[in-house]
Amino acid sequence: MFPRSSNRGRVAATAIASLVTLTVALGVFLDRSDANRGAASAVPCATGSATTCAMPSGSGRRGGGGLSTGGQPRLLEFTSASCAACARMAPIVDQVERRCLAEADGSLVHVSIDEPEGEALAERYEVRALPTFVGIDAQGAEVLRMVGVQTREKLASALGEVRGRACPPI
Repeated sequence: MFPRSSNRGRVAATAIASLVTLTVALGVFLDRSDANRGAASAVPCATGSATTCAMPSGSGRRGGGGLSTGGQPRLLEFTSASCAACARMAPIVDQVERRCLAEADGSLVHVSIDEPEGEALAERYEVRALPTFVGIDAQGAEVLRMVGVQTREKLASALGEVRGRACPPI
């Protein structure tokens, strides 16, 4: 009527092995998720060679983080005046903005975490390193994320994806 104890042992061993595999896979996924958010690779911006900068200590206060999208998708660029990687990105962002946005349509929003509103938005979108580019849809939901120094091509592609219109080749 009941399976033999050796069968129960095999079933239990299989169940345990499956649980261990699932746990390991979940751990790897979470590690990668954190890395994609910039938590693993961010360093303080004491040197100009950093490709990402850690969020300053003391940032991350809870706030509303309200952003009116005006019913339009946006690419948010999170920066700080003390971020060397952000300073290196500035001319690239300016060039992409001039090339892709013939008229100022508000598709690219510069967000300084040095300001209370920017800090609240960084908290809302779980920004852990700078620079971070977060694409949001018309309702404010995140649709893409890039952390660290980006190429002109990647930035133009992301802006085109968010806007729904490709940027001219750079």
